[in-house]
Amino acid sequence: MKTNIKEVLKGLIATRGYNQAAVAKKAGWSNQSSLSTAITRENPSMETVIRILDALEYDLIIQDRNSASKFVVKKEDE
Repeated sequence: MKTNIKEVLKGLIATRGYNQAAVAKKAGWSNQSSLSTAITRENPSMETVIRILDALEYDLIIQDRNSASKFVVKKEDE
């Protein structure tokens, strides 16, 4: 199964009922086109993905398939 992170991010934005301008503002970008560019890149960086997830109030959780151990990836405080 191939997962397209760009489509996941767009879906999460829609689920929250935000538009790209609102997410850009919450993520600290100066305008909506900065977010649009970040989402439409071939492979957005992990930092960009986490920045968008943080603005949407989501965490990225990496879970070991063979145990209950989890690693939560969050935006670093600036």
